[in-house]
Amino acid sequence: MNPVRTIERIIKAPDIHWVGNGFRARQYFPDGDESPMLDRMSPFLLLDYNEPYYFEASPFDTGVNPHPHKGFETVTFSFSGSIGHKDAAGNSGVIHSGDVQWMTAASGVLHKEFHEKEYAKRGRLFHALQLWINLPERHKNDTPAYQYIPATTMGRYQSLDETIDAIVYTGAFRHITGPAKSHTPMNIYKLKLQPNSWISISENL
Repeated sequence: MNPVRTIERIIKAPDIHWVGNGFRARQYFPDGDESPMLDRMSPFLLLDYNEPYYFEASPFDTGVNPHPHKGFETVTFSFSGSIGHKDAAGNSGVIHSGDVQWMTAASGVLHKEFHEKEYAKRGRLFHALQLWINLPERHKNDTPAYQYIPATTMGRYQSLDETIDAIVYTGAFRHITGPAKSHTPMNIYKLKLQPNSWISISENL
């Protein structure tokens, strides 16, 4: 049995910053000490967490204007809310609460992200997370691609005593696999533990 690892670092909640007018985020990494942090977190480049926030109804566009990505992937998790995207090649889509969009920018994408129009017309609670993942060198000039991963297709795990629940996005947790395909082997899952319960997580991929 592998020894229990000690806590390596505690990342304190950073200040809130706005991405456009629709994403109120805390950027947990990279932080002020970027180079060592990025080396340690590879292949992960950035994590923006949009904690639950109530937006008033608005007839105006709410989101971020067209901007480029190249050489990496953006993975957007909607915990509450409807997020639309549209790119310069004519691709578009919407993810809703519980869904994930996995965008492989690769050779380059110019796109915008926004609160879906009908959703934005009413007061709403918004809660989301976006993770950036570096691509291996051999995939950096691939054709851009999207994976729309609806909540209904996620891997689901519950322990026999019902103290552990997991939603598996990619890779595997215990014997349950997630639907998303990644260029680098990884496990991404959302865990919920009941009070006073514990879990041992294998580092094997």
